[in-house]
Amino acid sequence: MKTFSNRMQNLINRKYAAAALSYNESPFQQLSKELAMKTVKLLALAAALAVSLSACAYDDYYDRDYNGNGSYDQDYKRDRDYDRVREREQRRQDRRETPDRRFECRNGMTATVKYSAGIDRINLFVDTVGQEITLNRSRAASGELYTAGNGFYGKRTEWHQKGGSGILSLTDPYGNFVETTCRIR
Repeated sequence: MKTFSNRMQNLINRKYAAAALSYNESPFQQLSKELAMKTVKLLALAAALAVSLSACAYDDYYDRDYNGNGSYDQDYKRDRDYDRVREREQRRQDRRETPDRRFECRNGMTATVKYSAGIDRINLFVDTVGQEITLNRSRAASGELYTAGNGFYGKRTEWHQKGGSGILSLTDPYGNFVETTCRIR
C-alpha cells in the first residue's frame, strides 16, 4: 500500500511533467506557484469584501446628536456656527467704533447713516423728508443692503451702500418711486 506522500508525488509528477520540462522547474515549484496565486486571489477577494462591508458601517454619533424633534443639539449648532458667531461679534465691535456717515445725493437730499441702532440695523435720516427710520440688514449680492417695509411715508424704503457710495430707494407721498445715488461727504 502506498503512503499518502507517494500518492501525492505520483499525482504531481503526472500533472506537471510537461510543464516542468518546458520551464525547467520541478513539479514542487509549479505547485508552490499555483498555491501562491490562489492565495493572492483569495486575499484580494477578502480585501474587496472588507472594503465593501466597511461602507455599511453605522455612525454612532448620528442618533446621539439628533434630539428627535427636527433639530440637533445646541452643542452641534454652536460648533457649526462658530465662525458665523465670531464674524457677528467682530461686526458688532466694528459698528461701535464706526462714526455716523453723511451722504450727498444727486437729487439734493442729504442722508445720514447712524450705526448705533445695533449690529444688523442702521438709523437713516434724510433731511428733505425730515424723519429718521430704522432699517434692518438684508441679504445683498454685494455691499450692504438695509430695508424697511414701513419706512419713509409708511412705505418700503431701501438703503444699499458699498464703499463710499449708496443708493436710496423709496416711494414718495404721491406714490412715485424715487431712486437716487449718493456719495459720502
